[in-house]
Amino acid sequence: MDVAIAAVNREVRRLRALSPAWNAAAPLWPGHPVATGEAGAAGQDAWIRFHLLVADGVVKDARFEAYGCPHTLAVAAWMAKELPGRRREALQPGTPAEWAKIHSVPVEKFGRLLVLEDAVQACLRHWP
Repeated sequence: MDVAIAAVNREVRRLRALSPAWNAAAPLWPGHPVATGEAGAAGQDAWIRFHLLVADGVVKDARFEAYGCPHTLAVAAWMAKELPGRRREALQPGTPAEWAKIHSVPVEKFGRLLVLEDAVQACLRHWP
């Protein structure tokens, strides 16, 4: 099985290299203030990093990178759509319990939503 995983990883790297949009080292919005927040780890079954373009104290755009189950990815994608237009003092749209209800996240995966919350809170600590 390790051979198959290595082959998939090689193919992903190859395909990313072909994409004109892929450059992991390049900033998303060069020259603009960005709040980045990260939480979790692959070993915890969830890792999320949010990048928020901030101007005039308001989130103008939000992007994310994530590792996790489909529920984690769905809530992270929803969160990235909810964050634009929000100010620092009202950045987080609701609570993990509310997100779990909205997105029908099973109770055994609730901890992954806490990782999402931690990533949003980390953005606040790096607010420009």
